[in-house]
Amino acid sequence: MTMKKQIFFMALVGAALTACSNHDFDVMSEAEITQAKYEAAFVQRFGQPDANHTWGFGDVTRSVKTRAITPEYVFPGDADASNFLTAVPEGVELYKTYNQPVSYVDETFSGEKIELNGSWDNVAGKNIPCTLYVKGNVDLSSIYFYANSGTEIYVIEGATLKLPVDGNNITNIQQNCKVYLAKDAKLITTGELKLNSAFVYNHGAIEANKLTINGNGLLYNNNTSNVNVSGAISVDNGESILVNDGYITGASLQTAGSGKVQNNGTATISGETLINSNVNTWVNNGQYTTGYFKFNAMSDQVVNNCRLTINEKFSITLGDGNGGIFRMDGNAGVVAKDFEAIGPFRIEMGAGSVFKVTGTAVFNAAKADYGVYGLGSDYAVFQANKIEAGKAEQGYEVTYGGKLYVVANTTHFENGLSGSYPYIDFKNGCTENNIYENGDIPAITINETECNPGFKGNITTPSGNLRVIAEDLTVAENGDFDFNDVVFDIILSDPANNGNTTIILQAAGGTLPLYVAGKEVHEAFGVGTNVMVNTKAANGVTKEPVTIRLDMKYDKAIDVPVMVKKSSDEMLNELIAGKGKVPSKIGVPVSYEWCDEREDIATKYPKFTDYVNNEQANKDWYIK
Repeated sequence: MTMKKQIFFMALVGAALTACSNHDFDVMSEAEITQAKYEAAFVQRFGQPDANHTWGFGDVTRSVKTRAITPEYVFPGDADASNFLTAVPEGVELYKTYNQPVSYVDETFSGEKIELNGSWDNVAGKNIPCTLYVKGNVDLSSIYFYANSGTEIYVIEGATLKLPVDGNNITNIQQNCKVYLAKDAKLITTGELKLNSAFVYNHGAIEANKLTINGNGLLYNNNTSNVNVSGAISVDNGESILVNDGYITGASLQTAGSGKVQNNGTATISGETLINSNVNTWVNNGQYTTGYFKFNAMSDQVVNNCRLTINEKFSITLGDGNGGIFRMDGNAGVVAKDFEAIGPFRIEMGAGSVFKVTGTAVFNAAKADYGVYGLGSDYAVFQANKIEAGKAEQGYEVTYGGKLYVVANTTHFENGLSGSYPYIDFKNGCTENNIYENGDIPAITINETECNPGFKGNITTPSGNLRVIAEDLTVAENGDFDFNDVVFDIILSDPANNGNTTIILQAAGGTLPLYVAGKEVHEAFGVGTNVMVNTKAANGVTKEPVTIRLDMKYDKAIDVPVMVKKSSDEMLNELIAGKGKVPSKIGVPVSYEWCDEREDIATKYPKFTDYVNNEQANKDWYIK
């Protein structure tokens, strides 16, 4: 290629060829020129891609949450790492007197009381709180202990602090006090641990008979730490907050007033979990197990982003008005023995989420529009062994809406009318065809994960984790951006294939030799290279999907190679989806409907161009 031709060619492809600046154009292959022309045509048609674009490959399976539901309240984070100490700082003396500003105690302490009153600063005109360090095994359970407002207590790594109780069997941590438990440290009380607008950051272990957080109190449990409460846990009023990143156990848990709970780790409540206020926030991002779950309020900040297990009954009793929603993120799961809805209620389920009742679900919505809704881009499943009406004479037992399958393993109560009111109402495209009973099941499979109990539907062809749509780089010549030159689904770890990866070919709209994981797609469909498959082309054919079981496992969907023989030499072009680069393949949900032949992707899905320019704001581009 001459220098003049080089300059002309670079002007032609423009900004799309910035990545080619490292090429020596004198030795640029035919395959590289093809790729460059494709990129230039893409940028001219859709604009420059978002620099952080992952083209749908950021999440590689349906079983991984694509987007957690975020509550309005932003929960606080952990304290700075500098607060969790391995030793008492140099120069700190043993505790001797109540007005000692900084001191420490260890197992040698033999005094009858500890008073951390602080000292008055005449210049500043205020009280200066005390700081206490605890090292070794310190048992203060039989002495008088008092920490005034603002006191800071540092329990050193490996140390144990046993605190006394008052006449009401309560251990009070006073207002604005801060307690930092380092790694393997312990805080123990035989009574109720009460945080009155106090802050406890736990990187060790806490043992108490009861736990109460009120006022503006906070308990933050680090991801390697434990909180073991033999009795009740109560999060009450004000900005009282419980954040669990580790492990927490209790006999019951109640949120009242404006109390807020976030579980990011493992929570085990043997008895009842009670959501009892219209302004509560309860969010589960981890594993939450409870005996009973009662949602008796109008809060719309009750969110399950992962797995909620209820060993007995889920009861929901909400008012008639705005608010009062139990929300489930896509691919989240609820498993309950029984379920009962008394009066108006609303459950909103994301794509691929499963609400599974192993016993009986009873619906008694009492009014129209209240019920269960699938609000995602793909179907959610509400499944119960049996589904009954609460008071059929009043009508409107339940409303089913959106992309939702309702599955009764045995029977679902019949629809009918109470006067002019139906027992079962339908909204947003959901119909009676979405209800299955007596062993009949829908054609959907949702993978079991740590967040999801899964659902095995009536599918003869295996269901993929992700669908890939691709262009064979021909668009620069004919303006054809239909992204159907090959369409295939991926099961990364297929149990039916010894855990290896399985490919399910869906369509081949191209007429060039094209290979997925080394398999030529036209050959797999049993047609010639010039024959289009399943794209409604005038000279094409219709075929059943073809399953290809590979003898290896790919960890990520983006790593499954897609190659096309575009050039006259033996060089193959790989279809790619580099971060922020022009893609020739895109990952989409398996529910995505690919374009017909010569149907431009932005015509079928008008939000595609916006998606190219801003991935985060347009993740639902494929929803019509």
